[in-house]
Order: sequence, then C-alpha cells, then structure tokens
Amino acid sequence: MKSGITARILLIDDEPLVLEMFESALSSEGYDVVLACNGQEAVSLLESTFFDLAVCDVMMDGLDGFDFLNLARRKNPSMGVVLITGAPSNNDALRAAGLNALYLSKPIGIRALLDTVELVLRPKGVGASRVSANSS
Repeated sequence: MKSGITARILLIDDEPLVLEMFESALSSEGYDVVLACNGQEAVSLLESTFFDLAVCDVMMDGLDGFDFLNLARRKNPSMGVVLITGAPSNNDALRAAGLNALYLSKPIGIRALLDTVELVLRPKGVGASRVSANSS
C-alpha cells in the first residue's frame, strides 16, 4: 500500500492459520486489519466499525460468505468484498460477480492476495469513504 491513508480490512475465516497468514501479509503492507473467525462476528463488527474491504471465506458454519456479503452490502454498500473458497464453482463465481464481489479460490498466494486487495481499493481511493463519512 502506498497511500498515506490506511485502509481498514476485515478478514473473515474459520481457519486460524489462514487468518494469521493473511493478517501478517496485509499488516506488513500497512493495512489496518481486523479479524473475525465467523460470519456472525463479522456482521457484529460492521455495526460499530467502517471497513474499506472485507476478505471473507465462503464456506463457514452458520453465516456463510454469501450471507455475510448480502448483510454487508446493506450496511456498507461501498465496501469492497473478496470471497475466497477452497471449493470453487462456476455458479458461485457468477453469483459473486452479480453481487459485485471478487471470487478467488484457495490456496491463495500472498502476492495474489495483496494484488487483489490493491485492485479493489484503488478505484475508490484508499480510505476515502471513511474520511468523508467521519468528517460529517
């Protein structure tokens, strides 16, 4: 990340190793990273915190990635969303695209993750929505 404004990213996955690996990579690039180990915890975090981007596993117990995406869009329509899955399907990829989310299959290399995050954040201007929302 090269901007002076730090983007806040919500990572959601029920695999602690994935959360740890992604958090380490994104934090080392200067992103403000918040972790959630399931979809319900992630939705609760959306109640009190603005996020520029969510990176969410698709297959989780309870609230899955698509459930999270639908709820997140209602709370923060401008938030970028990247869905990740260990069991990719064409139907899910089309469903994600229809909901304006990127869809990636695991395993995801760190460089691919960082490039995807940069791609999603670049069009908005990192943190721009949070700055204008907080200045009102």
